[in-house]
Amino acid sequence: PARQRTAGHRRLLRQGRPVVDVLIRHFAAFAAGAAKDSIRRYGLRHCACISILTLCSACQAPYLVKSAWSQVGLLNSREPLEKVLAKPDLADAVRAKLLLARDAKLFAEAELGLKKTRNYESYVELGRSHVSYVVSAAPKNRLEHFEWWFPFVGSVPYKGYFNPDDAKEEAESLKKENLDVVVRGVSAYSTLGWFRDPILSSMLRYTDYDLANTIIHETVHATLYIKSNADFNERLATFVGNV
Repeated sequence: PARQRTAGHRRLLRQGRPVVDVLIRHFAAFAAGAAKDSIRRYGLRHCACISILTLCSACQAPYLVKSAWSQVGLLNSREPLEKVLAKPDLADAVRAKLLLARDAKLFAEAELGLKKTRNYESYVELGRSHVSYVVSAAPKNRLEHFEWWFPFVGSVPYKGYFNPDDAKEEAESLKKENLDVVVRGVSAYSTLGWFRDPILSSMLRYTDYDLANTIIHETVHATLYIKSNADFNERLATFVGNV
């Protein structure tokens, strides 16, 4: 019942435990094509999860592997934040945004009691306006989400792509199923604390308020994420970010 589920959410919040089963951690290094390095760095247990994941979700395996490859590429592009800030030719506006993002993270952890992570201690220059592209869909005659199911994270009302052409291809496929479809660019996202998320150049175009809000929003996701409860997760992160 809804009342029991709400009570469960409140209990989890009081405990402050991250409830997160994120698939990316288990297959990302393997997807980069370096099996030996993956086993050495992440352990045999994590690499074994890839085989289980593929068996349990064969139809999603190409998408998952391609996404993991792109995620690894992004993570390998990170520069330590202090190194970036020390560059003499760094634009003042960029420096100010990076310092604000760092301060927002520290505030979220020290003042709001959110989980301490190594997120936002590095920077990635993307060279494009969006980091990924999200596909959302709904039946034309009903106000309800079309959902995708993934191992570990459960059902979610969106599907993200690093390549805009892949997102457009998915959108066209959904339109053939008589669904209303929206594709939008995303400037920031969270790996829910399992990886050290960088500050992205796409985030720096935000206003100061929106940048700080986004850092806090994503830190909430890294603190608490409930499987198959996307609406609750987003509303909680939005609420805390706005407060």
